[in-house]
Amino acid sequence: MPVETIAVANPEIDGLAPDQYEVIGEKTSFRLAQRPGSYVILKYVRSAIKRRDTETLHCPPAPAGVIEGSRADVSFVAGLITDKFCYHQPLYRQHQRLGDNGIKVSRPWLTQLTHAALALLEPIFTAQLDSIRASRVKAMDETPIKAGRAGPGKMKGGYFWPVYGEHDEICFPYHEGRSGKHIAQTLGTGGGAAHRWLRGLRTLRGKMRAHARAMLGAFEAEILRGPVGGARACGPGAGDDRPALRGGAPHPRGPTRR
Repeated sequence: MPVETIAVANPEIDGLAPDQYEVIGEKTSFRLAQRPGSYVILKYVRSAIKRRDTETLHCPPAPAGVIEGSRADVSFVAGLITDKFCYHQPLYRQHQRLGDNGIKVSRPWLTQLTHAALALLEPIFTAQLDSIRASRVKAMDETPIKAGRAGPGKMKGGYFWPVYGEHDEICFPYHEGRSGKHIAQTLGTGGGAAHRWLRGLRTLRGKMRAHARAMLGAFEAEILRGPVGGARACGPGAGDDRPALRGGAPHPRGPTRR
């Protein structure tokens, strides 16, 4: 982060010659500040010359931008999509902020820049997704999202399928539903491996349910074999769930009624 240093004059040395005082140290304090305008116009000046020996004109080309033929610098494009997708600043708000800083641009131009920037990022997304697909261990989930227009005043529902690789990569493919076929589409397995993974997951889930039912059955049988469970199994009033007196004698108040 850039730091701007501001020297604060000491009023005690006003009117004193340099040999009349000695600087023995300095104290510093910091404050967080913000500039009202964070935009700047880059002006490229290219000299055009005419060679006298050949009578030809020469002028260097303008520096190439990240988007061919665009008037937007790469820093502006990066800030545009970062503010929109990372800090949740819609394009219309960024357009208002540009206007407040005295920069007049068309609103559709920001949309065109966003689409062009995302097209440039698509190869990076593809390479990262290929790296995730090659991972030995993957983590995957789905989360609903509103994207697209389903009708007047209605947003179309869809799903992000975030997938995480073993090298800390993460991608957010988008699909219209949450069926199992989208796993194959995301992982690029052609369907066979994804279907086998789903069958294995369902088999494991069934085994876990069967094991849980067996454990609950054994626990219930153990309770019924105990003194409290046996008395309750014989019907109301057939037994007493209170502890017996010393020597095995029944409780003088008789069985407990419920």
